[in-house]
Amino acid sequence: MLLERGAQISISGGKYGNALNAAVIRGHWDIVDILLGKCKEQGYQLIENGDEAWLGKIRQEHGEGAVQRWEAFWKVHGKRIV
Repeated sequence: MLLERGAQISISGGKYGNALNAAVIRGHWDIVDILLGKCKEQGYQLIENGDEAWLGKIRQEHGEGAVQRWEAFWKVHGKRIV
C-alpha cells in the first residue's frame, strides 16, 4: 500500500538499512519480488550496504540462516560494498 501511494524504495535507514534488506533477512520473498519490481520501475541501482559488524548483529538476532539468505541474495542481485 505504501508503494502504491508513492513511497520511495531508495530510502535507507533503520536496523536493516532498507526495506529490501529487511524482507530478505526475514525471508519474505513475496515482498522481495514487489520491492525488486519497484526498484526496476524507479531505476534504482541495488547496492549492498552491510559490513561484518552489521552482519554479526543480524546473525545474533535472526540466526545464521538470515545471514546466508542475505549473502545469497546479494550474490545474485547486486554488488557488495564493505
